[in-house]
Amino acid sequence: MTTTTFTPEAARERFSSLRSGFAFFDAPGGTQVPDEVGQAIANALKEASANLGAPYATGRAVEAILARAKADAGAFLGCSADEISFGMNMTTLDFAISRAAGRDFVAGDEILTTQLDHDGGVAPWVELAEDKGLVVR
Repeated sequence: MTTTTFTPEAARERFSSLRSGFAFFDAPGGTQVPDEVGQAIANALKEASANLGAPYATGRAVEAILARAKADAGAFLGCSADEISFGMNMTTLDFAISRAAGRDFVAGDEILTTQLDHDGGVAPWVELAEDKGLVVR
């Protein structure tokens, strides 16, 4: 495996939004993305705006974009593309995960969170706890 030297200067060059001189500390709602991400989104909207699974060319293009994104994310995270899932946002994904995991929880089970967690990562567990008589710490 090859390694790449990371420098803050090289990273900043890939983020047009950082050229303003402002620091962005506004959490997920204001996440800054590399220029390549904005370009990829624009290209997908122009060239592959269709429902996933649609039986025509743009539907197949959407499937190819998703497959490539999962493969790239898997390579970055050291897992297979089949282990990657995308969703609308982390809060929505956390709600889905909490409900799936919650099937096996019983009243009195405990869920641990931290004060460092974003509310979107805590609220789904609090709601599940209220529904099932669980304890959130």
